[in-house]
Amino acid sequence: MVTEAVSAAQEAKLAAVQDIVQHARDGDMAALADTLVAILAGSAPDDADMLRDALLRESSEGTPRPKASP
Repeated sequence: MVTEAVSAAQEAKLAAVQDIVQHARDGDMAALADTLVAILAGSAPDDADMLRDALLRESSEGTPRPKASP
């Protein structure tokens, strides 16, 4: 039961982070980076590891990312 609750909470956090990344304004990478740093800093270590791994996995799989400013 506890494992299911932890898994559900992590899935919710991941969905929120993915939504933030997908809706980041074009060229506003500094604000996106600051937001992600704050989320990871405020997360439990296991949650931060899961989020970091998921974000890195998605970027390596070619998930669309916001455009960097020129």
